[in-house]
Amino acid sequence: ETVPTGWTQASATCSDGSPPNAINLSSGETVTCTFVNQKQGGGGGDLEATVYVTTTLDGVVGGVTYSKGDILAFNGRTGQWSIYFDASDVGINNALNDFALAPDGSLLIAISGRTTLQSAGGSFKLQLWDIARFVPTRLGDDTAGVFELYFDGSDVGLSQSAEKIDALALKQDGTLLISTYGTAAVPSGATSLRAQDEDLLAFKPTTVGGNTQGVWSLAFDGSVVPGLGVEDVTSAWHHPATGELYLTLTNNFSVNGASGAALSVLAVKSNGGASIFWNAADEGLTGPITGLHVTP
Repeated sequence: ETVPTGWTQASATCSDGSPPNAINLSSGETVTCTFVNQKQGGGGGDLEATVYVTTTLDGVVGGVTYSKGDILAFNGRTGQWSIYFDASDVGINNALNDFALAPDGSLLIAISGRTTLQSAGGSFKLQLWDIARFVPTRLGDDTAGVFELYFDGSDVGLSQSAEKIDALALKQDGTLLISTYGTAAVPSGATSLRAQDEDLLAFKPTTVGGNTQGVWSLAFDGSVVPGLGVEDVTSAWHHPATGELYLTLTNNFSVNGASGAALSVLAVKSNGGASIFWNAADEGLTGPITGLHVTP
């Protein structure tokens, strides 16, 4: 299909499993392809998605009081805000650098300060290049659950101040997408792979936890997208159906014809095409977005 202006293709599937751009059609066979589109922006019933965000400031939005470190949910179908994850309930008093909602209901979390977290067997300290996994028993205003160390960055080459995790996303196959505060250098075979703060590294784990192992690659080179090379990615989400990257950036930006601010969510296609998916400021949020996840 040609996706209409103002919409994003959320999914495209065919009844026989063929990709829509290469349908394997046999004699006498009928194949039905279904395209689901998602309207960009608007809220109040127009945004066919729930957007989860976190910010560095305390505040009130849509009648909901929140603190730094909390994860807010904006329901685009109803235009309502709610608390999804109350950080202080589980011992987090720092802002989150980013998070990802896993398919099994757990959360992957990177925190802006070194934090001691409670696990089933005691406690552990999360470093700025680590990722914790939170397994909830309750979410919302009365969040409860336990943490475990999911990704130990020092095991796989992250240990410098510039290599603190700044943005985090999760692909359906379990690959982590990570952006760092500054230049990162990670092992890649016999050489070293370097990435800047506008890039996303991909880490495909073979083991996680206290002995993290896996393979690094460069998932996204931000410098090839006009205007993005001078920016710093502060949060990320990977669209599983389209492969688009939804990003937030530190400052006001103009990227390949799309202009926004620290409260704007930028959608970047694999060919570098860019558009504004959503503006949180339009829905009353005042702090910069530093963590992002979208549920279409």
